[in-house]
Formats: sequence, structure tokens, C-alpha cells
Amino acid sequence: MAQGHSQKNGISVVYPYYSNTASTPDVDYVAKINFLEEYKGSGMNFLVNFPGFLIFAPALFGYGYTVKYDYNIDLTTQETGESFPRLNIPIELKVRHAAPNRTWTEISWFEVGVIALIGGIVFVSYDESVTDLVLDQYENKLGDYVASKLTRMILNVN
Repeated sequence: MAQGHSQKNGISVVYPYYSNTASTPDVDYVAKINFLEEYKGSGMNFLVNFPGFLIFAPALFGYGYTVKYDYNIDLTTQETGESFPRLNIPIELKVRHAAPNRTWTEISWFEVGVIALIGGIVFVSYDESVTDLVLDQYENKLGDYVASKLTRMILNVN
């Protein structure tokens, strides 16, 4: 895998970093990043579908989802191996989204029907197609946010 280099906020980043290779440039700090993600649907999605379209209008307001990212970063100095306190960056996004693959259950429009009831039960869960949409919109912003927190930590060390 080829190494990448970037520079932001006056700090150069080498990624991925392999400490045991002759071609790896010298660095001051090594950050090990562990990343956890969690995606949830909302119980309120039931009410978006049932009792029906005219009350909560799923095509207008969309279904609700929670997207959680948890970054745990361990920072050490390359020269001495000194460790710094773990940096934890929890991020929670509240997302609303409507798509035909879910809102089709509102074909019952003016009635409180079994289709809306079943759709309400099924669509309480998370819609996996939302993940790509969230990443398309927020991946760079999340990366910049995490990088700014890490940069602040490094600058406070010096």
C-alpha cells in the first residue's frame, strides 16, 4: 500500500504509518485510531407511518435515524514512546431521510390501513442506505473535526 502525505493546520500527516520500513519518513508522533460506529432507527418512525400519511407525512419529514461515531485515539511520541491520555471523540448525528423504498407504504394515504401498520413496525429499524448518504455528506467534515481535535492535542503538548 502506498503511503499518503497531507498537510493541514501546519502539521504533516503520513498515512498509513509503518515504523519498521526504511522508506518511512521520521515523524514526531504516532496516533493509533480506533473507530466504532453505531446506526439506529427511531421508535418514532412507527408514528411516521401509522396512523398515516396526513398526520406525519413521511415523504415530507422523513424517517429519523441516529448515527454515532466514537473515535478513540492513542497518541505516543515516536522518539521516546511516551503515551498521552487517550483522546475520545464521540459524535452523534440525528438524520432525517425519506426514500421510496420506505415511503411506499403510504399508498393507504387517507386511511388507517394494515399496510401503514406493518410498514410502521418494519421501518422502526435503521435503513442501511442512509449510511452512504451520511458519509457522502459528512465524511470530510468529520475527518476535519477529528483532525482539529488531534491537532489541538499535539499543539498543547509542545
